[in-house]
Amino acid sequence: MLKQGKLRYCFFIIYIIIVYTLCGCGTKADYEGKDLIDKAAAMHTEKESATIVVIDNLTGKSLQRIEYRFVGDVMQYMYTGEQEGKTYYEYNNGTELNFITIPDEKEWSFTSKGKEDFYSYSRIARHYFADGAQLFCDYEGAVKESKTIPFYDVNILRLYYDTDKLMEYSSLAAYGKFTKFVIDFSLDPETGECKRIRTKYTLENGEKADYTVTFLPREASEEIKRVEIE
Repeated sequence: MLKQGKLRYCFFIIYIIIVYTLCGCGTKADYEGKDLIDKAAAMHTEKESATIVVIDNLTGKSLQRIEYRFVGDVMQYMYTGEQEGKTYYEYNNGTELNFITIPDEKEWSFTSKGKEDFYSYSRIARHYFADGAQLFCDYEGAVKESKTIPFYDVNILRLYYDTDKLMEYSSLAAYGKFTKFVIDFSLDPETGECKRIRTKYTLENGEKADYTVTFLPREASEEIKRVEIE
């Protein structure tokens, strides 16, 4: 039986605001382009394989990367997360889980299917990055304006937010008061597939953030391999 788990090292906590925050109990609403986001989210969930990269646009650094594919019902993946000078690696092929934090650890840790500390993901018990409903959270009840901007090979659907209404989402309220919050969904004008999600925000204390989640194509037939650590 597959058991849904979570990454052992919580690199994703800091970036949860733009990577896979649950939409929570905010007000349901509609806006122009909402149907396009819902379509793109569904398309992502249906993918058999993908590579996803999270970049901090203020520093240019890669914060997270995951390559995954589904083999039958099982999700296989290789995840890398970077934070505060440390890099966490997690490899899961559905029967074996390997993980290591550099530079704290020198050797991989192992666990396997059947052991209490093992977990894996499936098409039902989905990993955050393979779940369009989480990755494409649009905080719909707080959208005050949407705008479509043609840009090279994509149409950018830009969402502007009422920062007071954002406080209805407990997952966001924990960060404090926002003075600006904008999300750009870069959509393929022909297929509707999402190529990038960019989130920019400013907090009342002056703190700013600017992240991009990029979706890259990947062949499902290509094997997921554990990275080599030198």
